[in-house]
Amino acid sequence: RKSIQFLFFLLITLQLTLHARDININAIVSDAKKTDKHVLVFLHKTDCGYCDSMIIFTLDDDAVKEMIEKYFVFVDINISDTDRVTYQSFKGSGRDFAKYVGYDFYPSSLFIDESNEIVLG
Repeated sequence: RKSIQFLFFLLITLQLTLHARDININAIVSDAKKTDKHVLVFLHKTDCGYCDSMIIFTLDDDAVKEMIEKYFVFVDINISDTDRVTYQSFKGSGRDFAKYVGYDFYPSSLFIDESNEIVLG
């Protein structure tokens, strides 16, 4: 029985690890500079009604999508996921990144300039 539980745990861990993304905001900012864009980071979490509303009623709006594509590089960070985030000297989970930059309410939008500084959040 313990072998089956261990195997199940191992498979779940492997699946979560394989789906994790590396989100290197430093590299994203560097690439955004080349196209004269800023970086828009959208922080949200699973099972958040306000987050879902922002996605459905704002981010899915065609005019908003067009504006974001024209002026920004969009970075989607779901703090409930197992993604790994790099920002300046920080490396860690999306949840820890949100705490590191001082945002623990969701949804939040961070605007990062060409100097890799948060200019509005």
